[in-house]
Amino acid sequence: MKKVKRILSFLISAALGLSLTVPAYMPVVSAEEEFSGYDTTRIDSVLADFELAVASDDQSFIKSMYEQVIKEVDYAYYQLVLAKVQYSQNMTDENRETYTVMSASSRYVITRINETLSKAVNTKNSEYVFSLMKEGYIQLNNQYTVKKAEETEEMIAQKNELLKEYINVLGSSASEEEKELSCAEIYLELVKYYNSLILTEDSNYIDYAYQLYCRDYSPDDIAKLNDSAAEKLSDAYKKINERRVKVYVKEAGEKKFDNNFDVVSQFAYRVSDDLRESAEMVLENGLYRTGSGGSDTTSYTTKLNYIEAAIIYQYIWNESKDLSTAAHEFGHFNALRQDTTPYLYIHGSNLDLAEVHSQGLEVLYTDFYDSIYGVNDEFLSLGEAGSLLVAVAGGFQGNEFENYVFDHADSMTPQDVVDKYHELAKKYKLYDVPFYQIAHFFQMPGYYISYAVSALAAIDLWSVMYRDFDRAVEMYTDLSHVSIYDGTGFENALESCGFDNVLDEDFITDKIPELAEDLTDGIIYGDTDRNGTVNTADISYLVSMLLASGAISDEVKKSCDLSNDGAVNSADLLKLKRIMAGNR
Repeated sequence: MKKVKRILSFLISAALGLSLTVPAYMPVVSAEEEFSGYDTTRIDSVLADFELAVASDDQSFIKSMYEQVIKEVDYAYYQLVLAKVQYSQNMTDENRETYTVMSASSRYVITRINETLSKAVNTKNSEYVFSLMKEGYIQLNNQYTVKKAEETEEMIAQKNELLKEYINVLGSSASEEEKELSCAEIYLELVKYYNSLILTEDSNYIDYAYQLYCRDYSPDDIAKLNDSAAEKLSDAYKKINERRVKVYVKEAGEKKFDNNFDVVSQFAYRVSDDLRESAEMVLENGLYRTGSGGSDTTSYTTKLNYIEAAIIYQYIWNESKDLSTAAHEFGHFNALRQDTTPYLYIHGSNLDLAEVHSQGLEVLYTDFYDSIYGVNDEFLSLGEAGSLLVAVAGGFQGNEFENYVFDHADSMTPQDVVDKYHELAKKYKLYDVPFYQIAHFFQMPGYYISYAVSALAAIDLWSVMYRDFDRAVEMYTDLSHVSIYDGTGFENALESCGFDNVLDEDFITDKIPELAEDLTDGIIYGDTDRNGTVNTADISYLVSMLLASGAISDEVKKSCDLSNDGAVNSADLLKLKRIMAGNR
């Protein structure tokens, strides 16, 4: 069932009022200025004053200086992010070196803080200092049951050398088969490296990663869904793709935009006040950056806690999908700019939830595709639905692959790695991206299942949206207010915001096929008489069906059961009246 057609034509925190020897700075109102560098004597000076405060008997002084330490970390990471964006836009050797140096400076900042706070808990004011640290600095560290060793500079250099080898292979002129085997060899070395960090017996790095990403489900919980996902997803995708090919209007061509965020911002107010405010913040403060050509091809959005915002970087492919990418990143921005968690308090993040923030907004924006794209709106909307199904399949496939390799790395050869990946690609059918092109396997082990579970939540949001747009917006808005840093689990977050249990097997076996049917049956939601438009004649037709004696055919029920309760009754009439009033 298609949606009914809809016709459409920073606050900056005050600087801490401290003098002493603290370097003077004020939060900027815009990120338009480029990276300006970071002098590590700043953190040395701040920490020296913090130590003076700890040696005093003035708790308000200690707290003020502790807050200054937190703010200084935010400033260092602000500069780090600007350096990263600068390099993403213009990937010169000079900008890479700048980013590398700033990364080292950021690590220095954290190392110095860790050293200083470790000493502070052994002073006469240790109890008070510890109470401040418990506000977030040490809170999450104590919750991990699978422990990981700290990486030394030498260990990080070892890992980075392997990653550098991987990047070099990607850019080489070797054949596809040669790249697969070479990358598989590097991957095995990385897996062994990651596993070597784990201190807890009978655990591997994937077990640790599930904690790091704040997951309230286990690898075993996902494994139970593997076979159902492999079986049902391809059928739903086939149905959607067949309809998509049928509705494509070739003459309309592909619609592209000079500035994708300008288009996204125009519809933000139709979703929520949160998004309207976020769009204004982006536009007024230069927080949307783009790259093309030789720029970094990975789009991302990163928190800028120092100016209480975030920043979007998007690579422009000059394709219609650029708009959905802009909406995707805007979803991240909207959630991150409302999250005030200091960088010093970030021990991990719920990336599953973060991806619902982005994919969920992509789903909501499909409701405006008729105004954005015109006659090919259904074609492109179905493309989004198909992409979600591919994301689910790819997430399950990648997760099953990672779990297997991390469990068997010591006994596997590079060819074994390649063969296992191909075996799972055949099982899940929809995801044929070559193994060596998936950088997450090498850089962020344990992450890939996030694509699946977040896409499942987006599918759930879509199923709600097709019958009640306002309810879907309410669910999405509530979820965007859940921090990805406070330890809230994925399933708990969804439940608190009215989502279904998307990690239940029934969701995969029943809900996904139902949505695929709704998207492809050709019926416009509210068009009870099935004549292609929604108007007053549909009310008359629905009333006649309510008054009719005898059984109602399945075809009539499909178009008239607007409340989706399995029958045609007065609830459907009320629903149709709301549709006619434009208040879905």
